Order: sequence, then C-alpha cells, then structure tokens
Amino acid sequence: MLGVELLVDIYAQAEAADDTVGGSSRSDSLRYAAVRARIASDRVSADFRAQGLELPRTVRIILWPDGYDGCRVDDIVVPRTGPWASQRLRVTGVQRSSLPASHPRAHMQLTAVHSAYADREE
Repeated sequence: MLGVELLVDIYAQAEAADDTVGGSSRSDSLRYAAVRARIASDRVSADFRAQGLELPRTVRIILWPDGYDGCRVDDIVVPRTGPWASQRLRVTGVQRSSLPASHPRAHMQLTAVHSAYADREE
C-alpha cells in the first residue's frame, strides 16, 4: 500500500459522567501514543462516481508492528505529522493480520472516515 508513513495517536471515545448542569460530554482517552502507521486515501469506485453518489472520504491505515489489540470501531486516530496532521479519523473497520505477531510483516489495517479537526468538537 502506498501512502505516507507517520506517527499517530489512537484515542478511545468515552462519555464523561453527567455534570450538574445536565448531560454528559464526550471525552477522549489516549489508548496508544506514537504508533507507526501508513495512511492512504481510499478511492471511490468508478461505478459509484458514475451514479453520482456522495460517499464519505475514507482512508486505509496500516499499523505495525501488530499488537494493538485495543483498537476498536469508533476509536479516533489523530496523525501527528503529514497531510492529515491534527485531523480526526474515526475508525469504521478493523482487520487483524493473519500473520503471527512475531512475523516482521504482521500489521493491523483500519478503515476510517474523516471527521472534524482535533481541536474542534463534532
């Protein structure tokens, strides 16, 4: 997979306890920091483009080495550098490697969609 190699942080989305004003607010907790990753934009198929369908901008994220078993759907990936720096990428799919974790090519693939920037609320 071609793409930009960089470091990313992975956050778990969590709802904070209700406050006295009423309602809860979302708070993200850091799950993994400085994870080696490669990110590439996903292409929309020609069939979908011909039909004029509006699809979210998706990306594929390869994490390595394997072993980030805490990654879940709805986690937030925030790249530290590169063209996606500080953007929030919401995980929509997780695919684990079929290779043993000790194998040098073992990795994990995430599918994610672009979300709001990291310094803004969604």
